Amino acid sequence: MVYDLTALFTTIAAASASIVAILGGFIASKLISISGERKSVLSKIDEVEVQLKAKRKEQDKLQEKASEDAAIIFIRTNIAALIDGTEFDDVLELNFFDGVTKEELRGFWEKARAICEEIIVCCKADGKYFKDEIKVNQHNIPIDIAKKYHNDYFAYNVSREVGEKYINQIKYWDGADRILQKNFSPGRGSVMQTMLDTKQFSDIEAEIKWLNYKKHELKEEKTRLSRPEGIKAGIIVFALFSIFCIIIPLLLSPFSTDSLCLAWVLKILIIALFAGGLTGIVIYFVKMFNWKEGSK
Repeated sequence: MVYDLTALFTTIAAASASIVAILGGFIASKLISISGERKSVLSKIDEVEVQLKAKRKEQDKLQEKASEDAAIIFIRTNIAALIDGTEFDDVLELNFFDGVTKEELRGFWEKARAICEEIIVCCKADGKYFKDEIKVNQHNIPIDIAKKYHNDYFAYNVSREVGEKYINQIKYWDGADRILQKNFSPGRGSVMQTMLDTKQFSDIEAEIKWLNYKKHELKEEKTRLSRPEGIKAGIIVFALFSIFCIIIPLLLSPFSTDSLCLAWVLKILIIALFAGGLTGIVIYFVKMFNWKEGSK
């Protein structure tokens, strides 16, 4: 007697193909969803980077302003020494400074000396005698100097400090050059704390810390999405189920045998493979839905 198992094999293969289609669709939709989430996370990381860059730039500007303010206070304290052309190291011996490093302060001092020399030259007709008329603005800065440094915070304020001391005395004293040279000696003093808006600076620091934390969290999310839970297991189940429940039955079809024992062995084996694969898929879906619920 001939035992034909072709119908069983093709039925198992057809049923398995339907199940594999459902599993494949689930995995594909999951991958598409993860891809969309990953793009969203990458976009958010870029946005945070832009915000961080802007905040750091704002912080740098505030810090630069703070250094300039500290330097201006130092120069105001030692304005006589500046106009007298005293070297920075000689002035530093008699002063305490804060809010700026020594080398930064040296650079500010040299820049201030150059500005001071410009103002003195601007006030003299031939390099020796004062001009009969020195045109200054409301801050006692020569008009040409004021125009030149209008957009330079440090230079303009140094010009103002020099103008208050130098130009004012020229306007009211005879022999001003001689009198100023006599009285310009370094004065002992201490630089006040920087005029930096500490609250604003603290707020920016807090925002930068928050943005860095947010960036860290987004990067962790990006790493998690690059290794999505359950997808690897789903692909393995998909591949094994396809091989044992679709490919093998189709390779065996058509199949007939006159051995009852062989027919029963193959029938039990193919049904067991189908049942095992189906059980594996059910367990996979159960775990996936439990994972999704736990992630909310």
